[in-house]
Amino acid sequence: MEDEHLARTSPSAVRIEAVTPRNRDAFVEWAIAHGAEHDDSYTQELDLDMFPTPGEIAALAVSDNRTVGVASLMVDGFGESGLGRFRILHAARFEAYAALLEWVLARVPAAVRHVYLFLPDGSALGETLEQLGFVPTRYAVILERAPAPVPSVVAPPTGEIRRAEAEDAQAWAKVVNSAFAHEPGHYPMTAERAAEVLGDPRAIASFVAWCGSEPVGVSTVWRDDEEQGSAEVVTLGVVPSAQGQGFGRALLRRALAAAAEAGWPTASLSTGSANKPALTLYTSESFRVVDKRVCWGLDVAPRAEAG
Repeated sequence: MEDEHLARTSPSAVRIEAVTPRNRDAFVEWAIAHGAEHDDSYTQELDLDMFPTPGEIAALAVSDNRTVGVASLMVDGFGESGLGRFRILHAARFEAYAALLEWVLARVPAAVRHVYLFLPDGSALGETLEQLGFVPTRYAVILERAPAPVPSVVAPPTGEIRRAEAEDAQAWAKVVNSAFAHEPGHYPMTAERAAEVLGDPRAIASFVAWCGSEPVGVSTVWRDDEEQGSAEVVTLGVVPSAQGQGFGRALLRRALAAAAEAGWPTASLSTGSANKPALTLYTSESFRVVDKRVCWGLDVAPRAEAG
């Protein structure tokens, strides 16, 4: 039997409303209720406290004066790499999906050439995205580490690991831009954005690896508001010239130890399923794969800048 949210017939027409202060709460309520059905990376309550971000294209689908779907495309940062990432694209029926997508795409900046979102592997919503023109482009895995002692941190003899301070934002940005330069979905990290990461209220601890005066690696661990006692390693990266020397393992252990000491003994993280070196490191540190996500992408037709 066809899933109710994919039904193509409806008792009344769908209209699209841009998010405003008047209807923002309705958007947030829907996002919290349904975000985890595709990708909850940006739909937890603290993420939504900052909604909408600069330039975010967001709307509700309404029928019979009731919300039947929402969509939000984030372009701040992403747009610098020609990308847009959906915070959420979710509706109660197909025509609401189609109307939301059409409304959003009509408003994306001319620089955006590709939009994407993640779904759990095997999600029934994949069929809906396929009908809308999306295709699978890559895969990610989520790994989890059960509470267990964290091995001693041994920094490579050529460097040291130090807690990140506010004044390390520029160094943080430099490492991230080097370590993730060729990662799909990466956009330029600025010192301002790095300062936001380091100062996020969910942050438990952040670290920078140094070789002399040169930053070569970073890690940060946040508390996971969705899972009591669970932390998430949201960033772990080492510049190419320093990879293979043990910095990644040392940064990971420092993050795990800090989280455990703060009362968050379970940890999770994610990485691309094709990133074999990262997967080897994580499994050797007692992580195991618990979930798989599919990235669904849609190329956007070139268009002129409005105005």
